[in-house]
Amino acid sequence: MSCFVLPDGLCDEIESMISRFYWGGDVSRRGIHWVKWKTVCQPKQVGGLGFRDFKSFNLALVSKNWWRIHNYPDSLLGRVFEAVYFSSGSMESAKRGYRPSYAWSSILKTLSMIQKGSCWRIGVGSKVRIWEDNWLTNGPPVNFRQDVVDEHGLVKVADLMLPSN
Repeated sequence: MSCFVLPDGLCDEIESMISRFYWGGDVSRRGIHWVKWKTVCQPKQVGGLGFRDFKSFNLALVSKNWWRIHNYPDSLLGRVFEAVYFSSGSMESAKRGYRPSYAWSSILKTLSMIQKGSCWRIGVGSKVRIWEDNWLTNGPPVNFRQDVVDEHGLVKVADLMLPSN
């Protein structure tokens, strides 16, 4: 479940089996559902029972693989995916490729979710691109003058920092 995005139908079937077990039904008859399943899946703090929503949980586990490859590019999996799918660029700009593996396709399905919910920690700023990467709370800056960028060669966040600090 942590390597591949499971089909929606399979996730629905798993949730259905758990629901039938929880509500006391069996194969031949259904139990009474006293509360909506979506309510049961909410966190306990909100009034639910904290059951997992399998579709969201599956996407979270697959996106964890993206995070591992991104943070540990020298691992065996990171080196293999880099050689096959993004040898000439970064993992964030990688393309699907011709006949990709199901694992790589699954990881790419979570990329938009990761990009939407993540933000760079700057550090020295040598890897963070000013205009493309999400490094500010509102996203990358969009109101800029192209002539200033070309004149000063501002590409990375490190270019904005004073070398003495």
